[in-house]
Amino acid sequence: MDFQQDETFPWVCLVPVSSCICFLGIWMNVLSIFVWKRVMRSNKRGNNSTAPYLVGLAYCNIGYLVFFLLVETLPMFSEDVINTYLYNVFYSWFGFPALNTFFIASIWLVLAAVLNRWAFLAYPGRSQDFYTNKMTKLTIAMTLLIS
Repeated sequence: MDFQQDETFPWVCLVPVSSCICFLGIWMNVLSIFVWKRVMRSNKRGNNSTAPYLVGLAYCNIGYLVFFLLVETLPMFSEDVINTYLYNVFYSWFGFPALNTFFIASIWLVLAAVLNRWAFLAYPGRSQDFYTNKMTKLTIAMTLLIS
């Protein structure tokens, strides 16, 4: 079987395989949000600034997976969708930009979490004063806004 000439191979990759992966990813990210929020509630005494980054990352991943289903999988599932005006407007003005925004935001949130952990290890005394919960939430909001 020559996969380069076969037209069913992209359909198999984008519809059943990627749909299963996306739904599993959405479910696992929801589970991750519940776990990290419970960790944040149980850790009252210390500064748990990494958990909000991971919760924000899970939200970005869910957004990316949902928009991947809408932007990439849906047109392959039903090719009639591509010919509608409403879907083309959605794709051009909202779907594709949102997909890329969630992708870029997840990269920036990983970088922000890594820098947070590095600051805690490199400067243990000063980082406790700088990385407060308010500053962590502000950093996450600014990261999402810039993305």
